[in-house]
Amino acid sequence: MNPIRPLRFMRFILIVAVMAVVTACTGEAPVDEQGATRLLKEYYQYIQADDLDHAVGLYQEKDRATWKAFLQNNQMSLGKLKQYQIDHMEMNTVFSGVYFVFTIDAQYDKHEATEIITIFQEVDQKHPWLDYHKTKLSDVSATM
Repeated sequence: MNPIRPLRFMRFILIVAVMAVVTACTGEAPVDEQGATRLLKEYYQYIQADDLDHAVGLYQEKDRATWKAFLQNNQMSLGKLKQYQIDHMEMNTVFSGVYFVFTIDAQYDKHEATEIITIFQEVDQKHPWLDYHKTKLSDVSATM
């Protein structure tokens, strides 16, 4: 019997076993599309009410000061948010969780804008959080 043949077989068994363990451990991310949409609506309600402290409370704590400055700048440049509408939503599943990317049509006192809001939900977390906000106008661009 060829001594290489048992080694190949053992290597094959080891690879199959490792793949089985990795597959069993990863599982799937709990996709909470409704939770992400609720979070988005809550965010815009706070912005419409000029309650930026609660709006930035929906971001991770380490990012809140940066996003508060962004929202204050938006208010100064664009005026008060009059209304918004969700244009569409896409989901991007990554190993660590799910990104919900919303495209929003927003109307402010001074400008109309298309906004991109990204919400992230980690695999082991029940609640998503705001991750990114970009405002794009035809004549001005305020981006984080």
